[in-house]
Amino acid sequence: MASLFSVAVEGKKSRRSCTAACYNAKNTPCACVCNGLNHQKGLQVAVNTTRQLMDVYTRIHQGVKFSNSVLQVSMDEIPNLKEEI
Repeated sequence: MASLFSVAVEGKKSRRSCTAACYNAKNTPCACVCNGLNHQKGLQVAVNTTRQLMDVYTRIHQGVKFSNSVLQVSMDEIPNLKEEI
């Protein structure tokens, strides 16, 4: 399943992702990395929202780190970014 974006959790080898299980969800609540931003929105809206989210993040954090095309975001920052878009 393709991810719209993933967050590498500092100090762990795992990543949390926003996938179709979130943006195509019917009634099931999820604990997705998007913090509900893309939940039940459908692919196109979720893609646009994620683009805006990443634009805001990169404006706030110039010199942002990418690793294997994955944006390195602190989980603590997701709620703050949600307020920006």
